[in-house]
Amino acid sequence: MVTETFRLRINISGSLTGWCSESPAFGKLQNVSDQAKTTSNQIMYKRIYIETQRTILRNLETDDAERFYALNLDKEVLKFTGDKPFENIQTAKDFITNYDQYEKYGVGRLAVMEKITSKFIGWCGLKYSHDKDEYDIGFRFFRQYWNKGFATETAKVCLEFGFNELGLCRIVGRAMKENIASIKVLEKIGMTFKESFDFDGQEGEIFEITNKEYEERSPNR
Repeated sequence: MVTETFRLRINISGSLTGWCSESPAFGKLQNVSDQAKTTSNQIMYKRIYIETQRTILRNLETDDAERFYALNLDKEVLKFTGDKPFENIQTAKDFITNYDQYEKYGVGRLAVMEKITSKFIGWCGLKYSHDKDEYDIGFRFFRQYWNKGFATETAKVCLEFGFNELGLCRIVGRAMKENIASIKVLEKIGMTFKESFDFDGQEGEIFEITNKEYEERSPNR
């Protein structure tokens, strides 16, 4: 379930960038935007908290730095990402401190905490690309949590958050063609192949799902 312990970030101009006018969430957001314009000129920031059956997703915090650093030390974890390991724990902490997706765009990669152990087991979430003007979904987990459904479980609820709570029009997912496991997750959450692209010199694939497609494929709708 998506729990609203956050405040929606509203564009000061009142425009709902990236949000879909066909989505049921749009009317709610439009009303919030109109109210915000009449009461305050301050941007409202968001703290995200999402709960699934086995996990809690929340904003990355500086206390996550040690586990965040350890996650990116594993060569197998980074194999298909194009990323490099952090130099040290402080570098990982600095990354989290300077991470501005939550404040700028109201979305971001979220720490995934396993309920039963309260451990940081990876991350999952949406990211907005200003250059491409699009939202993409990504996920990364420690190897001991692979093939246990955590990526699919958390990615599904992030789509729900993006479409039902934010009213986004479209969400994409990118993966290297050789990254079969991640591609399977994108397909499991309802995304379909759109086109190939250059992924840091490797062949990559872009998948996507629109708000309309999500509504049509979701049960009990």
